[in-house]
Amino acid sequence: IGNYDASHDPGDFSAPYAELTVDSVADAVLSDMDVLGREARIIEDYNSPIKENEYRIALRVSKPQVIFIPSGSYLDWDYHFMVQTSDGGWAEKHGHQGGTEHYSQGNPNTISWDLGDAEGYYTSSIVYFAITN
Repeated sequence: IGNYDASHDPGDFSAPYAELTVDSVADAVLSDMDVLGREARIIEDYNSPIKENEYRIALRVSKPQVIFIPSGSYLDWDYHFMVQTSDGGWAEKHGHQGGTEHYSQGNPNTISWDLGDAEGYYTSSIVYFAITN
């Protein structure tokens, strides 16, 4: 969220978290924006009114995945954002290497939140934010 030299995870600038839930990531986003001197607020839906100097983003979190390593296993969560573009569509980008996907039709409630071939990978409720430019 914003223009930074490197990609940051929610909580990097404020209090980190251990277990990812949509609420914990949303709290980390709000806390980070406060630390960074930016305004962010949770809004009700993808078309909730926003101010002229704000834009909308949507957040979802995956179910925990069991990751196996030589010394055992651990639970891993993933989160993902979509941003509303100036043409009213929505866009997403996965990680450092992923390509940008733009959806001119639909909204985060109707677009499938996929990760590669895993359709509907992000399954939590959706949290919408208004972020100040």
